[in-house]
Amino acid sequence: MTSASRSNVVSSFIQKMLDLQAVVQSLGVKGRGKHWIVVTSQEKLGELVSGLDDKKIELARLMDRFPLQVHLEPSDISEVTSRRVLSKNAPAQKALGQLFDQHRGRFTEHTRLTADIRLPELTRDSFIDLYPLLPYQIDLIIQVVSGLRTQGGASKHVGGANRTIIKLAQQLVINPAVNLADQPIGAVARLDQVYDLVEGNIGSEVRAKISAISKELEHPLAQPVAKVICLLQYVKSVHRTAENIAAALHPGVAGDSQLAAVKDALRQLEAANKVRLNGRRKRISR
Repeated sequence: MTSASRSNVVSSFIQKMLDLQAVVQSLGVKGRGKHWIVVTSQEKLGELVSGLDDKKIELARLMDRFPLQVHLEPSDISEVTSRRVLSKNAPAQKALGQLFDQHRGRFTEHTRLTADIRLPELTRDSFIDLYPLLPYQIDLIIQVVSGLRTQGGASKHVGGANRTIIKLAQQLVINPAVNLADQPIGAVARLDQVYDLVEGNIGSEVRAKISAISKELEHPLAQPVAKVICLLQYVKSVHRTAENIAAALHPGVAGDSQLAAVKDALRQLEAANKVRLNGRRKRISR
């Protein structure tokens, strides 16, 4: 985006804020305090103008007109996603519950992530509600979307985290590139599949390197591992270890651990200088 086009976007955004402020003030005068105005937004306005110091005064004036401010938390987004996109009928809930009960121990172990923050736990109810997504994947996607939004070159469609997560959940089920709807019951979403749905917003240089891996390395997990590492670079609280990468690539409730295969893939990636170790965190080589 050029400086001129960025300036036009900012100017338009500020003008819309001023227009809204004027409408609220006029209705306040005409209605004598008897009317309520409710405004919804895909993002917190404060985050969108956080880097525009000269525009914060206008934002403050606008926000003063709205004393009641409600913000969605990740748990709220999970509930909205489960109800709008991932709801199941009674037979499906029963089948998923029985499957989870049968494999609870090993499935929980194989999909556990270590992080600097507490991630949502995998429970029977949360598994049924969010399947084929896992509870912590909502948090990961929120951070990935936020990272894509703030980086240069991201699509304008990656703007509202809430809306984007709902759309991604839907696409994981119906998009031909993933199509979990046609997979046997028990198959779960993997982070490399999320990459496939958002890769158009990844920097072209990194995207090209990841795309070439399938032709340059023989290991079947080499490219999926690189995709997971790429997305986890936006999730600062999650360690990019072999164990976490294996958890992010776990294929299904009854599936075997991917850890040994992931470690082999990592050795090939590091030997080919596709991935490098930066402290405790692996990164895609530049």
